Amino acid sequence: MKLVGFIKELDNYDWASPLCNELGEESNAEELVNNIISYLEKGKLILGWMGYFVDLRTQDPIAPHAFLTDGVWVWPSYYLYYLKMYPQYKLDNSFINYLREKNFVIGEILNEDAILNEFIEKLKN
Repeated sequence: MKLVGFIKELDNYDWASPLCNELGEESNAEELVNNIISYLEKGKLILGWMGYFVDLRTQDPIAPHAFLTDGVWVWPSYYLYYLKMYPQYKLDNSFINYLREKNFVIGEILNEDAILNEFIEKLKN
């Protein structure tokens, strides 16, 4: 299991990164960002509960309190929002290479329970 898109102010874990560290100086290619967002939207819900994430600036609700997967990577539901809001959001190179190898297509997820269990253990630590 690999993690992407976790913001420290929203998910206070050692492995999450503050939003200010995730914002670069140059915008990403619009087509690439659109392909990533389309891919993320097709993720499988592995964990969620009542509640929502809020925009760090406005405090407006932006996404349900949920986490999704493609069977390898796990991301928070708010990741899409921040990719849309900040064209200069830094992209994880290994995640981008992985998506390109898959032609931005999510296949069948066969290990959902294993990913969920591994993610829950990660949240506990």
